[in-house]
Formats: sequence, C-alpha cells, structure tokens
Amino acid sequence: LGDVTWPNPPESVRHLVAPLTPLKVLAVAYAYLPYVLVARSVYMFIRMRGTRQASLLLWAVLLVACNECVFKRLWREPRPGNMLQVRDFSGRYVGSCLRSCGMPSSHAALGTGWFMLLFLDGVYRVRPFALGRKTQTMPIRPDTSSSEKALTCLRLYLWVPWADCDLLTHTEFTVFISAWFVLLMPVPFMRVVLYDHSFSQVAIGSCIGVLLAILWWRVVRHLQRKYQSLEGEKVFYELIVHNHKIPQFH
Repeated sequence: LGDVTWPNPPESVRHLVAPLTPLKVLAVAYAYLPYVLVARSVYMFIRMRGTRQASLLLWAVLLVACNECVFKRLWREPRPGNMLQVRDFSGRYVGSCLRSCGMPSSHAALGTGWFMLLFLDGVYRVRPFALGRKTQTMPIRPDTSSSEKALTCLRLYLWVPWADCDLLTHTEFTVFISAWFVLLMPVPFMRVVLYDHSFSQVAIGSCIGVLLAILWWRVVRHLQRKYQSLEGEKVFYELIVHNHKIPQFH
C-alpha cells in the first residue's frame, strides 16, 4: 500500500526470507511520513486558504508529477530484489514487493526536498529578541536557570515545527530545523532498509528533490517581492489569501 513493502513473510517461507525487525518497522513508519505531510498540507490549505500553504502543496504535486511521469519513464530501473535476485548476509532473500520502477525515489525526493524548502524559508524568518542592549535567542530572562531553559526548549519542540510563524528567534529556528531534520532526512535511508529502493535510486531522488526545492524557493521569493503590496488581501478571484509574507525586517 502506497509503494511501501511490509517485510513480514508468511510462516511457510520464513526460513527462506529475511525476518521482520524493529528497524524495518521504523522504516515503514518513515515511508508513510511524506504522505502524512502531504495530507497535512491539504488540510492546512483547506483551513487557511493561503498562498503559503498553496506554495508547499503545489511544490509537492509538481515534484511527484515530474518524478512519476517523466523521470521514472526515462530510467525504468526496477526495485532491488523484486525478482528474488538479492540475499542478505545470512543467505535469506530480501527485496521489494513492488513491481513499479524505482529510479528515482519519490519518497527520497519528497523528504529531502521538503526539508530544503523548510530550511530556506526558515533562514529568512530568523530574528532574535532584543532586550535592552542585549540580544537574546529566547523571550526569557537572562538569569533563568538551566532547568527552566531546558523545559522551555522542550515546549518549543512540541509546537514550533508545526507553527506557521512569520518570525523565528535563533532558538526557535534551531528547534524548527532539528525537528524537521529528524523527521525527514532519514526517509531515504529507510527506503533502502526496506529494499524498496537502491542507494543510487534514493541518491538521485534526493538530488532531484533538493534541486527542485531550491528552484521553487527562488520563484516563490521573486513572487513574494513582486506582489508584496497584496499581502493580506484575497487573490485569484478572491479564492485564497496572500499570507506568504516577506518578514518585516527585510
């Protein structure tokens, strides 16, 4: 389901096929994570109807369309082990249950590309809090104890990655990027763990995702500057709100 192999063979062939392991279960969870993020983007767009949400959703649609309809038709490379030609170190069969082409990996492209988009967008929204002549990275007192700072940091990890903030402090940016790194960057590796893709397939997919993310980000930045006067107003026949704003300090 969803181009993901569930590596749990029937009882009758378990002596021939590699067994299910905790790492493979984790890999399955990571494989479905891009689908969860796309579903969340659809929900956020329906809820807010903003250009920020539309931008991320359109990028994901464009990436998947290019990968599935163009690149995979050009390469036509099968997934590893789908014809019982791969064994692990113990001599048991491993491989993907999927018959579709695996080059390049759409999961890897979505994971790494999504992270790159979030990173580039977050960098341009970083601004520290100014308290007197000092600049702080969190809105807390300079004499706060280490335990209070750690608790504040933990709270940030629970809401910052999901918040749609126009400005980020240095600490919030660190939390934002580190959380999304842990969520998205293991996706290519986990696809190799499941044998749904080879290393070369996830490497090429990751490169495509990053390159398309950078190009898309440049286009969006250009449109942000061009239509800055329309910030907060309804556009596209008043169907969506232009909420993809340029930070005030830029």
